[in-house]
Amino acid sequence: MPTYLEQELAAAKVDHLELKHFFYDSKERYEAVQKLDALFDADPLFQNPENDHFLSRSEQVRLAIERGFRAHAILKKNRDLLGMHSPMHGDGGMPVGRFTGSMCGLTDHYALFVQTIMGQGTPEQIREWLPKALNLEIIGTYAQTELGHGSNVRALETVATYDETTDSLVVNMPTITAMKWWPGALGLLATHAVLHARLLVKGKDLGYHTVMVQLRDEHHKPLAGVEVGDIGPKMGGTTMDAGYLSLHNVRIPRTNLLAKFQQLAKGGEYTRAPKQLAKIGYMTMMKARVTLVWGAMGYLSKGNAIVFRYAAFRRQGFVDSKAGIAGGEKKILDHVILQSRLFPLVGLQLALFFSSRHLANLLKKFDEVVKKAGKDIESIDTSMLPELHATSAGMKAFGTEMVLAGLEEGRKCCGGQGFTYSSGIARIVLDYIPNVTFEGDRIPMALQTSRVLLGALAGKVPKTGSFAYLARSGRPSLRRVDDVEHIVSVWEGIARNAVNTVGRQLYFSARKHKSQEKAWEANTVRLLTMAQAHTLYQFVDHFALGLKELPAKAQPTATLLFRLFALTKLIEIPVVVSGLTASQGQAIDREVKALLKGIRPNILAFTEAPAFSDRTLNSLIARNSDDIYEGLVDWAKRSPLNKPEFSESLHKDVLSKTLNAKYLAENNARSKL
Repeated sequence: MPTYLEQELAAAKVDHLELKHFFYDSKERYEAVQKLDALFDADPLFQNPENDHFLSRSEQVRLAIERGFRAHAILKKNRDLLGMHSPMHGDGGMPVGRFTGSMCGLTDHYALFVQTIMGQGTPEQIREWLPKALNLEIIGTYAQTELGHGSNVRALETVATYDETTDSLVVNMPTITAMKWWPGALGLLATHAVLHARLLVKGKDLGYHTVMVQLRDEHHKPLAGVEVGDIGPKMGGTTMDAGYLSLHNVRIPRTNLLAKFQQLAKGGEYTRAPKQLAKIGYMTMMKARVTLVWGAMGYLSKGNAIVFRYAAFRRQGFVDSKAGIAGGEKKILDHVILQSRLFPLVGLQLALFFSSRHLANLLKKFDEVVKKAGKDIESIDTSMLPELHATSAGMKAFGTEMVLAGLEEGRKCCGGQGFTYSSGIARIVLDYIPNVTFEGDRIPMALQTSRVLLGALAGKVPKTGSFAYLARSGRPSLRRVDDVEHIVSVWEGIARNAVNTVGRQLYFSARKHKSQEKAWEANTVRLLTMAQAHTLYQFVDHFALGLKELPAKAQPTATLLFRLFALTKLIEIPVVVSGLTASQGQAIDREVKALLKGIRPNILAFTEAPAFSDRTLNSLIARNSDDIYEGLVDWAKRSPLNKPEFSESLHKDVLSKTLNAKYLAENNARSKL
């Protein structure tokens, strides 16, 4: 007999297999993922991941690292099947987390350390370090954030001083606030770090640069002058060895300065990067933000898969209140109130998918420009950098925030089961929390978007690409809640009006305060609202553009999901920004009810499109079987607290000192009668 999930998919009019092929770019790539999943499913090291929750943190970290290295070996051996994961993987990247289901330092090794070598190293440096990094002969971390400095990289205190007598750099962290703090893989794994430090040459501070520093020796012990370790338990990211680092008079070769764009010659002669490439050092961070936006979609997809499976399985409330239990119970997915909370999250998932793909393509185009220029770095066209910077910062800021809120809403929709680690969704929420802060808190990220938008408004940044709408005029009022193009035009008008309005406010504020800096500080709330309006418009626009790319049978339901997402976001933003009237709000409310009804029959075809296996979901409430309750009971019984020796020890050492043994024995005797 088909499982609850198979019944849902069979009843849908959307072909879930076609959707899976689309989201993996082709049938061949989807099948490649299935083959890789099967390899991991068959490996004993990856089986029964639900038992991980009973382990101590040390045991969990150790297991995650072992799985990471095993995953590296499996993926390397089956390299012909790689490349299917996302546009962000390739050129040496390995989607370890997709298959292990847990975080470990190798994620940062590939996403940050390897990418920095490739993006900022000279051909000679790449030949020296990249093969070793890809083979895990060396393991790296990306050490930028300091204990006292996060987003303000210009205030970094770590210094690399050029010593002309030995033609080397001496790295120091002169204060406690200069310590590197938070980098993944630093606590346990890293042998090396691409480290951000201010470069001092002949007494002159040349600003922050990136250097390669070895941290541990052949026995994996810290080198002289290196103090390194794990920062301890965190909210989420339990298995990630985020670390601290302090360096004292650590000497490295001058050639360890990553020198693709600027050079330090023997004797101290310094060649600065061309002015248009001043921001090129931020490329690793921009790539990290693009990865985080893509990862936001991945986390939400995983959370949605769990929540919607459980909602299709769990029954609560009678189908017919008069018939009572005889009439059967209702799937909680069929309750309109639950649909109103969950269905917009699938719209967000699709918006993130199409927007992430756009971001990845922008990044790919710029990488191609850099590669084409070769050694002639002055010929690099950096005109697309403002768009890449503003879009990645905005989508990272608001995308991660929306995903965290969405994951938590999904968890709450699971009722009591959403509170337990056995559900899978509880751990996903905890593990995702740090992503809102990773590589920049949402406030400074969003304000970076605002700064570029104001540059476009002032004509300093071309009104092209994501900023093209600023060259147009008008602000359409919402008239048709059933028309995709009209809804997009409404969002465009909202974003344009927000940018123009805040631009005028900032101008008059600067005249009042006689200081651009004071005017900026006085208007940060407005600037954030402006960045939000722009970014939400980008999400809506990319979603709308992507609709026609979907399989034909999926387009009608995807269009309903688009309208649900775009309209509910209109209600969520402040009225002063949306400009919605009471009658328009009522029209949206009526439309939402109709959209929920139209979406319901096909919703699981979309939530199943990412094709997570039961193992990678690691959720006992979302297995593709009808023995979910039996699985929950079995898991509970496995708890170490249920072992007889634990109870006996507790009774002997604590409980026996107060419990009335005589009274308990007498009642025990009576119960046997």
